[in-house]
Amino acid sequence: MNNYKKNKEELIKELQELQKKYDAAVDLIKKPIAVQERNLNFTPSDTETINPFYDQQQTLSKLNFLGIELTYQNEEKQKRADELRLANIELVFQNEEKERRAEELKLANLELEFQNEEKEKRSDEYKNLNEELLVSKEHAEKSDRLKSVFLANMSHEIRTPMNGILGFAGLLKEPMLTGE
Repeated sequence: MNNYKKNKEELIKELQELQKKYDAAVDLIKKPIAVQERNLNFTPSDTETINPFYDQQQTLSKLNFLGIELTYQNEEKQKRADELRLANIELVFQNEEKERRAEELKLANLELEFQNEEKEKRSDEYKNLNEELLVSKEHAEKSDRLKSVFLANMSHEIRTPMNGILGFAGLLKEPMLTGE
């Protein structure tokens, strides 16, 4: 029987502890819950105690509202995530286009460098040809001067004796020449 009393006393203590926990939970439920907008922080308000049934209904309606609000926020987040995905796809496309354009510009740059090298080569060739032409022109002018001097000398050398011969030939034609 002694064990029976001990067990009974332990059960009574456990029952009292459970009663205290229950009372604390009921007291907590009786206090209204203050909910900040778009925030899920619940804080008990000590301002007034109201009917537990009313409080439970109010808490359920607030929870329902919060559920709707969370659903709305999730939908908005999903929309924003979809917008960001589309923006990301667009940015990837733009980056690919920029990379493609950069490659095209590199090729165009290489082609322009090649053309510039070719033009420089042609320019050097034209300079060399111009120098050769100047040398040839000077040589031709020198040859022309020498020819002119030669012809002038030859003309003088031929003309002078020729004039003498023609003069004497004209004298010989005259029949009445004297010895003088």
